Amino acid sequence: MSRNISRKAEAIVMRSPPIRKCFLYVFFALVSITNVMWIVSSYWLNRRLRHNAFNVTYRENVTSAMSVTIRITVLAEKPVCSAPDKLVGVMKMNMAEMIKTYHDLNASVSTQSTRSGGFAFEPDSCKPKLSVAIIIPFRDREDHLKTLLGHLHPILLRQNLRFQVFVVEQSGNGTFNKGRLMNTGFLYAKNEAKTHFDCYIFHDVDMLPEDDRNLYSCETATNRVYHLSCSVSKFNYKPLCCGMTVGGVLSFSENQYIKVNGFPNDYWGWGGEDDDMNSRIKLQGLRVGRPALGLCRYYMIEHERDHFNPYTENVVNDRVAVANQKAKISGLNNLKTNTTSVTNRPLYTHLYVDVGPVGE
Repeated sequence: MSRNISRKAEAIVMRSPPIRKCFLYVFFALVSITNVMWIVSSYWLNRRLRHNAFNVTYRENVTSAMSVTIRITVLAEKPVCSAPDKLVGVMKMNMAEMIKTYHDLNASVSTQSTRSGGFAFEPDSCKPKLSVAIIIPFRDREDHLKTLLGHLHPILLRQNLRFQVFVVEQSGNGTFNKGRLMNTGFLYAKNEAKTHFDCYIFHDVDMLPEDDRNLYSCETATNRVYHLSCSVSKFNYKPLCCGMTVGGVLSFSENQYIKVNGFPNDYWGWGGEDDDMNSRIKLQGLRVGRPALGLCRYYMIEHERDHFNPYTENVVNDRVAVANQKAKISGLNNLKTNTTSVTNRPLYTHLYVDVGPVGE
C-alpha cells in the first residue's frame, strides 16, 4: 500500500513543472520528517509513562484576548508498601500532646488544596496492601475524640495503611444505642464511601493504643476476627478481665461482619452489645484472634458515664442470654436509622444519625 502511494506521488512530481516539483519535493520531505519526529516522540513519551511522573501543558489560543490551559499530570505507579519499619513500639500516654497533634494535623490537612473531603489517607511513598475503615460511635465526647485522632492518625500512617475515620454521632438526647451507630457506620463506609475497604475496625472513642506494633488490620480470607484491645488500663491490664469479651476495639473483614449480621440493634444504654457480638462470632463458626499480650495494651480515658447512657444490669443480662436466638433477626438486616447529615472534615467523615425511639 505504501509503495503504491509513493509511486503515485513520484508520478505526480515527474509530470509537474519544475517550480511545482520543488514545492512538492519540499512538501513530501516535511511529511517524512514529521512522521519520524512523531515516532521518536511517541517512544520517548511511552518511556516516561512507564518510569516517571511528568507534566504536559497544552495551550490553545481561542481568541486574541483569551487562552485555555489544560494541565495533565500522569503519576508513576507507587511500589507496594513493605512491612512497616518506622514503628515506635511502646508509647507514652501524653494527652496534651495528642490534642496538640490533632490541631496540627487538622490545620495541615485543611490547607492542602489538593485534598478534597471524604478521601482516605495513605502513605506518600508506597501503595498500601490494606484499606481500613475506622468506625467510632460517638456523642458529646469532643475532647476524647480529638485525643484519639491526634494519637491514632500518626500510628495508622506509620503502619502503611490506607485508612478513613468515620465518626458516627447519635443525634438528640435519647438513650444511647451503640450497636445501631456501628451498623450505620459500616453500611455507609461499605456503600457510600469513595474507597473500598478490606477491614472495618469498631473503635471506642476513649481507647488509646499504647503500642503501635499492634497492627490495625484483619484477615480477609480466614474465619478469624481480631480483638485488638485485650488488655486495658481500667482493669489493671488483666487480659479479658471483668466480663470483657470483644469490647473496645474489634476488627472484621467485610464478609465476616455481614456473616454475623453486624451488632444487635436492641441494646439501649451502656453494655451488652459486645457480649452479644461474642455469641454471634461463635455461632457463625468464627474465632477471635488477639495480639500478643504485651502489644494489645490500651489506655482507657477516665470519664463519667452520662445519664443518657444508663446501665441496667438485669435487662442487659436477659438480652445476652438469648443472643443466639436474635442473631439472625437483629442487626444489619433490620437496621432502621436515618443519617440526617454527612460532613467531610479534615481528619474524619462525620455522620449525624437518628437511631429512632427506644424500643423500636
